[in-house]
Amino acid sequence: VDAESLALNGAYSGNNLFFEVAAKGGTLTVGGSAPATISAAAGDLIAFVADGISANTTGSIGNAGGTVELAPFSPINVSLAGSGTGGVMTINGTLLADINVGGGTLVVGGFTNLPAGSSTIMTTAGSISLDGAVNLSGRAGTLELLANDGVTEPGGPLTVGTVTGVAAGTPSIST
Repeated sequence: VDAESLALNGAYSGNNLFFEVAAKGGTLTVGGSAPATISAAAGDLIAFVADGISANTTGSIGNAGGTVELAPFSPINVSLAGSGTGGVMTINGTLLADINVGGGTLVVGGFTNLPAGSSTIMTTAGSISLDGAVNLSGRAGTLELLANDGVTEPGGPLTVGTVTGVAAGTPSIST
């Protein structure tokens, strides 16, 4: 956990990995100048929390049957597979392609605050918009979308085994 923007390069491994940029507008780049390999024990958690999360280079993020969480630090909207706009957390296609939890779960919009001793997911995303093609076949069995407002799919298509989640607004997703 840091208040400065962060770039992860090289190898990171362990049990329940947690990376947070605790600053409004802060960014976390996976594979900033060199590929990053981030792996946790089977069934464990890898969490990324920042207002901007992206990958610049091809790497890998995985834990067989575990969970990867991608959440904004601030209560802002999230664009999944979009091209990015100011004030919105955009999760780019390179980052999505790096994720491989097998039959595990990709959570977008909330995180488990492990450093604070929490075991409950906290929702931080305003709304979530699927703005481009998201194909998680073989990479994640479940996509969990958590938003304090609505979830929409103006882009797409979305390909994943199971979609779950909680949104205050009316979800509008086709699979």
